[in-house]
This record gives sequence, structure tokens and C-alpha cells, in this order.
Amino acid sequence: MSLDLTDPQAFFTMLAHDLGPKAKPEYLAYRAGETILEECAPVRRMLPPWKTGGLDLSPIIVLLAIQFIERVILPLVARPLLY
Repeated sequence: MSLDLTDPQAFFTMLAHDLGPKAKPEYLAYRAGETILEECAPVRRMLPPWKTGGLDLSPIIVLLAIQFIERVILPLVARPLLY
């Protein structure tokens, strides 16, 4: 079975089926946020919020890094494979 993240309704229906009673919208939003914040932990250790005036900039930095990889690095790597 493939996981299609482009169809949010199917994704959350499958997730709700897997989670059972924990499939409340509040819980799903909390888990989604926690998952993203777990991925930001290395950046947060390098730039803790108390050094940036209480702002947690780690999610923004991680999203910018992902965009850089998608738009710059991946095309450079894929170009030799396509030609």
C-alpha cells in the first residue's frame, strides 16, 4: 500500500483508523506539531530560544533548509541522471 500525502482526507482517514480513539482533531494537530518540532531539535540546540529573545526560529530555519535542498541541491544531483 502506498502512502499518498497529496490527498489529506485519505491520509487522515487512514491515520484515524490506525489511532482509534486517539484520532481526535486536537490530538492529530498536537502530534503533527510535535513531529515537526522533534525534527527541529538539532537546530534548536544550536540556536536556543533564550538566545533569540524568546523566539523559536528553528522551524523557520528547517523549512528554509528543506526548500534550499529541494530547489538547489536536488536539481544539481538529478541533472546528470536525466541526461
